[in-house]
Amino acid sequence: MTEYSNAQQNVLRVATKLSPLWKHNIKLRILQAEANFELSGITNDVTKYNNVLAAIDSEILSVVSYLLLDPPHADRYTALKKQTNSRVFGFGKSTD
Repeated sequence: MTEYSNAQQNVLRVATKLSPLWKHNIKLRILQAEANFELSGITNDVTKYNNVLAAIDSEILSVVSYLLLDPPHADRYTALKKQTNSRVFGFGKSTD
């Protein structure tokens, strides 16, 4: 085995830094995050979840706090993405 193939097998962590996820254009920000995951070779659900969680602004955090405080055992990223998309679009709508 060559030194190069040893290095490839020993990659344990991939660094990625997402742009902040704000309530405005959240669907586009999620698409951007997913492109970043693909470019970085990130496929693990928990890794995606943690990266998105680290990038979400405080206003969105408060909207999905119930999910963050009691996350599902599986498909955390999928659940967070779904709830963020469905709940954030209520922002800015008139209540009268």
